[in-house]
Amino acid sequence: MNVPTINLLPRETLVARDRRRWVQRWAIVVVGCVVMVGVGVAGNLAPAMSGQDVVERRLATVRARVREIDGEIPAAREQLADVTRRLRASERVQLRPDWGALLAYLDQLRGEDVVLERVGVSETPDGKIVLRLRGLSGVQGREGTLVLGLERSGLFERTTLIKTQRISVLGSDRISFEVESVFADAGEVLVEAPAP
Repeated sequence: MNVPTINLLPRETLVARDRRRWVQRWAIVVVGCVVMVGVGVAGNLAPAMSGQDVVERRLATVRARVREIDGEIPAAREQLADVTRRLRASERVQLRPDWGALLAYLDQLRGEDVVLERVGVSETPDGKIVLRLRGLSGVQGREGTLVLGLERSGLFERTTLIKTQRISVLGSDRISFEVESVFADAGEVLVEAPAP
């Protein structure tokens, strides 16, 4: 009898675990390359008694391989740094608010006049987590109410209305807007959405 397996871990935890494994594999590859070069150098230097010419040719081959590996190391380091940065960002995003509560709070704030087209999260180079919103408002000034609600939530260090623009959607005038909110403290965890 086959019993289906169900994994109850959140998807983010599984993704973070996979990224950690990927970083470890890259580290093993880099260490393995260094060990291979060391073994190759040692193996080529050992038979020095069999003739200087043979040793010099082997040494030249090993040096060429070392130069080749040295050329690959910067790219591997960049990939490792990128994966490490993404892993760190993923782990920090997991420590952030209960995203469902935050989205419910945004839904309460926006009211019936505002449609959110995009809600995204990213990390700045200095490690801050940023919430970015893009949407449409049917009433001018309603996007400002959304910004004020985000500021009053206490979750963000700062909230900025990046852009507003009047556009026509299906023959009706709308206000297109973009908002950026920087989380106040990367270590703080929100359990419940604040009241609007």
